[in-house]
Amino acid sequence: MGGSSIRSDAVVPLTAALALAAPVLLAFCLLLAFVVAEVAGASPFAIDRPRNVAETAAFGDAAGLLALIAQGQDVNARWEVRQDLLDSRGPQRVTAMQAAILMRRPEVVQLLLRRGARAGQPKELACLAQAVGVGRELPPSVFNAPDGRYYDGSPLGGIDALTRCGIPFE
Repeated sequence: MGGSSIRSDAVVPLTAALALAAPVLLAFCLLLAFVVAEVAGASPFAIDRPRNVAETAAFGDAAGLLALIAQGQDVNARWEVRQDLLDSRGPQRVTAMQAAILMRRPEVVQLLLRRGARAGQPKELACLAQAVGVGRELPPSVFNAPDGRYYDGSPLGGIDALTRCGIPFE
C-alpha cells in the first residue's frame, strides 16, 4: 500500500524524451555557434559591404553613396562591381549610374545626377533604362537624350543590356 503514486503509463520513456529534446538542443547549439562567430568578427551569412560608389548604387544605399561621394569617390568613373551583383558571368567595370539603372533603382539615378553624375552617353543610358524596364521612371529626357524608343524587346539585364545598348564594360 505504500507504493508509488506515479502511474507507469504516465512516465515518458527516455528515448521519446531525447527525440523531443534533440532538435531543440541542436537549434540552440547552431544559434550559439552563429552568435560566437559574429562576436569573433566572422559574418558567415552576410554579404560583403559595397566597396565603391558603383556597388553602393547597385545596392540602393543612398546614405552609403553620399558618404562615399563625400570621401571623394568619383561618381563618373568606372568601378569594378563584383560578380553576381549585376551579372553572374563575372565582375564588370561600370559607372555608378549604369549600376543603378541595371539594378532598377531610378531614385538612385536621380540622386547621382543631383550629386554631379554626368550622362556621358545619353542615348545609351536611355536605351539601358528601357532595356531593363525602368524607361517610364527614367525617360530619355533625364539623360538629356531626345525623346524616343531606344530599345524595343523583352527586358534584359547585366551584360546583355550593356551590350545591346552599346555601353562598354570590362
